[in-house]
Amino acid sequence: QQQQQQRQREENQARQQPAQQQPQQQDQVTPEGATGADALPMSSLSLDAQPMDRQQVEHPGQAPHAAGDKAAAEGAAATADADVTAAEPQPPTEPSPQEVFEMVVPRPLRPSELKRRPPLSFKMVGNVKESHGKPLFGVHFNHWLGLANPPRQVFATVGSNRVSVYESHKDGRMQLLQAYMDDHPEESYYTCAWSYDPDTYDPILAVAGVQGIVRILRPGEHRHDQTFVGHGQAINELKFHPKDPNLLLSASKDHAMRLWNLKTHLCVLILGGEKGHRDEVLSADFNMDGTRVVSSGMDHFLKIWELDSTTVKEHIARSYAWPTDQSSTFQPQIIHFPIFSSCAVHRNYVDCARWWGSFILSKSTDNCIVCWTPGTNQRLDLEEKRAAYLGEPVDIMFRYPLYGCDIWYVRFSLDNSGQMLALGNQEGKLFVWDLRHTNCGARPRRVLLDHKKCTKTIRQTCFSADGRTLLAVCEDGSVWRWELDTR
Repeated sequence: QQQQQQRQREENQARQQPAQQQPQQQDQVTPEGATGADALPMSSLSLDAQPMDRQQVEHPGQAPHAAGDKAAAEGAAATADADVTAAEPQPPTEPSPQEVFEMVVPRPLRPSELKRRPPLSFKMVGNVKESHGKPLFGVHFNHWLGLANPPRQVFATVGSNRVSVYESHKDGRMQLLQAYMDDHPEESYYTCAWSYDPDTYDPILAVAGVQGIVRILRPGEHRHDQTFVGHGQAINELKFHPKDPNLLLSASKDHAMRLWNLKTHLCVLILGGEKGHRDEVLSADFNMDGTRVVSSGMDHFLKIWELDSTTVKEHIARSYAWPTDQSSTFQPQIIHFPIFSSCAVHRNYVDCARWWGSFILSKSTDNCIVCWTPGTNQRLDLEEKRAAYLGEPVDIMFRYPLYGCDIWYVRFSLDNSGQMLALGNQEGKLFVWDLRHTNCGARPRRVLLDHKKCTKTIRQTCFSADGRTLLAVCEDGSVWRWELDTR
């Protein structure tokens, strides 16, 4: 009888034990919005290795974890792990363009945050006018010196047959350091770009213009270093590779682009041909890792070219190993086919195109800057011939309307962080957009900068490395400097 009574007591205790552990499983804290197999139990967090205050891991709107013994928590973890194992994995789905946009672009501020955050404020601190009095088409900061210690705000301007190098000081002065004049009286420089020598870290300045000749200057040594001849007509834009300071891209009026190797003095690639541009190439830009190039031109087309293929990378590596005394025997690789081509974004000359993360900002003479990305779905409301003419589909994310900018060769610029965009117009006014507030369907803040003495067309703008200085060059040969008010 005693043995039977002992077994009965043990059975009663076994029945009561799960009922006492049940509340522990119901009070587990899970991440907000997680249910079923996605729920993460509290006991699975490494709380033993890094003790935390219980309030740091509780989520708003959920009950706090009830106090219990360690055995109950371990049992709850085993139950949740079993549920995760039993759940069938969901097949991955491709994100929509808006989801990709939200992953690349920083989260826009909420309306309450917009009210607390003041708009961008710039102050005009100085201006200079070059003696030739002819239009200035290009301006570019040396971002390598701007990131040095101590930083130096050195920039170059090009116009007529002159190249001028300035340094902007904290007191608002713009000091002329050097000036170069081309021997050819009919030369007119359109563009310039800065880089550096990876062996000596000396600054390098590339300039080009109407003669179709790329000239490499070394301002630190006060000399002209190299000359690249290959384009048949004028060069409209120069861009250095973001990862390799020796590679220079030039966009030309001869409907093609060329990639040059400054180290070996070779033309490595020619982008153009059968499916290339059919008119002047007005603008070109590398993406952040230098694997793609976007180009735009007078044919209304925007094209994307792939530089990350095995054949292209091997040809670039071959250009570095090529003997310098046999440079005339090196044959550049011609890329006839871009990976994307469309004229569905603009209906006129596209004179400026820039990468913005994985998106592209482009401007035409239609008083509008468009943010877009290559699309996936062909428009069904167009006839077959019309759809074939427009090229591949695009997804328009948003548009930046403006006014007084219906002439071509007026270019915008982005700061290094991609948070500000600046563009001038024919009336001498500057538009600056705060891209931190950008979202699909939301209009970003725009600030208008003007001065009563600045009345000529602003051809190009440029931000300093830290984004605090904004330069604008005009048709009357003047340079205007604006400073960001960070108070």
